[in-house]
Amino acid sequence: MKACIFAAMILLSGMPIAAYSGGDTDLALGIVANGEVDGVTIRPGEEIRVSFLSTNEGPADADLLVIGATGLIRNFSFPFDIDCPGLTVAQGRGVDLSDYGIVWQISPLLVNQTLDCQFTLRALSIVDDNETLEIRYLSSFTDPDPSDDEASFEITFLPALPEAVPVPALSLLAQMFLVLGFLILVAAGSAKRRAA
Repeated sequence: MKACIFAAMILLSGMPIAAYSGGDTDLALGIVANGEVDGVTIRPGEEIRVSFLSTNEGPADADLLVIGATGLIRNFSFPFDIDCPGLTVAQGRGVDLSDYGIVWQISPLLVNQTLDCQFTLRALSIVDDNETLEIRYLSSFTDPDPSDDEASFEITFLPALPEAVPVPALSLLAQMFLVLGFLILVAAGSAKRRAA
């Protein structure tokens, strides 16, 4: 099912599934958000900074790579704040029209090079459910260690904080009565002490 979703994302984005050339090489993917590698917990309205990391561990350069993401991102506002060459984000291209299709095209990825694709997500004020963000290589290539060709990341939403109730400001007249009452109490206390 996920392969169909990825293929649909590529077709809808107009990008071909890239054929890898340059020989077998070990490629690795990772996700980091707010400095965490396993998952992040946020509240509605908060932001997270997400990084997709792609590393070529060798021994050959990769000419062209395409990475796709699913599980994203009905609970976040669009457009995203993107700092990533080659990243394409399209709204409503997943199975659910409220999802986003995310495709990252890299050309080339040299041996021992790591590329960091960063973007910021702001959660909506009302969220549906927790999300699992998944990324994987869509390109055709032979990887001697395919165990790190995909990565996932849990986004857990805490309940929204209650809105602060504003404390009404006292009018000038009310402030004067408050001060006057305080002075009367102080004077009454002084008079009792003198009488005793």
